Amino acid sequence: MKARVVEQPEAYGWRSRVYCFKKLSLPDFLDTSFLLGLLDDRERAARKAMREFVQAGRTGRLPDPFKRVKGAAILGDEAFVQWVQAKFLKGRRKDRDLPGLKELKRLELGQIRDLVEHSINNDAMLARKVGIYLCRKFSERTLAEIGQFYGGMGVSAVSQTVQRLESQRQRDKQLDNQLKYIENKIRMYNV
Repeated sequence: MKARVVEQPEAYGWRSRVYCFKKLSLPDFLDTSFLLGLLDDRERAARKAMREFVQAGRTGRLPDPFKRVKGAAILGDEAFVQWVQAKFLKGRRKDRDLPGLKELKRLELGQIRDLVEHSINNDAMLARKVGIYLCRKFSERTLAEIGQFYGGMGVSAVSQTVQRLESQRQRDKQLDNQLKYIENKIRMYNV
């Protein structure tokens, strides 16, 4: 359009957009199903949404085609994210190449606390300490958030609890084994 070759983008022969607007026989190299699927599950509605999206772009009012997207590393709806997690990410730990795993693998504090309390049901004080320790390790929540969850503890109290339990774990083989068992349960629950 800027070069004045065509008046409308869909009139340009080397653009795939026209295939998203209208149901036409697709060239062998082109698949529009993914792009249209982002807009709607029904083909006719997706094509209409694509036309509206392009028109909104021309007027500067673009809707967000990724509003159903979950997770920063995987673009797709909840079902797609779950499929990718099960197929490709099971057992994989977060790393700097896939920072979105941090968001995908995030457990809520209550879930961790419940798993800990179920595993350590005969010592409430130990369960509390282990819960704080594992919330810090697995939840990606801040010390302040963990402290608030555990009854308004201060940041330094949470930090000291985590450090003391880590130190105790290194000296106490039985505690270390107990923590490994709970950590494995959390990892299995999480993936």
